[in-house]
Amino acid sequence: MKRSSTILLIVAAIVLITFGLIFLMGSQGKGTIILTGMALLAGGIVLVGWAVNRLRRLAQLDPDQLATDAVELAQRLGGEVTVAQVQAELDVSGRLAAQVLERLRSEEACYVEHREDRTVFVFKSLMASKATKRCPYCGADFSIRDAKRQCPNCGAMLEITKV
Repeated sequence: MKRSSTILLIVAAIVLITFGLIFLMGSQGKGTIILTGMALLAGGIVLVGWAVNRLRRLAQLDPDQLATDAVELAQRLGGEVTVAQVQAELDVSGRLAAQVLERLRSEEACYVEHREDRTVFVFKSLMASKATKRCPYCGADFSIRDAKRQCPNCGAMLEITKV
């Protein structure tokens, strides 16, 4: 509904611009007709600018676009976001930000963790993974940068695992 009314405003603005140009071309140097043409032209231009800006904002508020933007935000923030972060970054209401994150949670793109006094949505697939060398027998962990191939504790071959 909002989109169709905005498109109707664009059509009205085009009509105003057209009449403004017709008035300017047919003014024959008469000041009042020139002023009327300029007013119609200016009104049409302002209306087109406002309507295009409104259409752009409506496109940003599309649920699929908001979900994509929320995932991109989570990627920039290390795989974790809160409702407040989505609300501030995407310039949407808190209710809409919560709906977007709940939709992503229901699609199993993320899961919820409660930390202290806030709810964090964790995107496991976006979190940075850390590789370590691990002994399969004694469970000792070593840095991937160590040149060791065998566990110094038990002598078993170390395996590279992602944490």
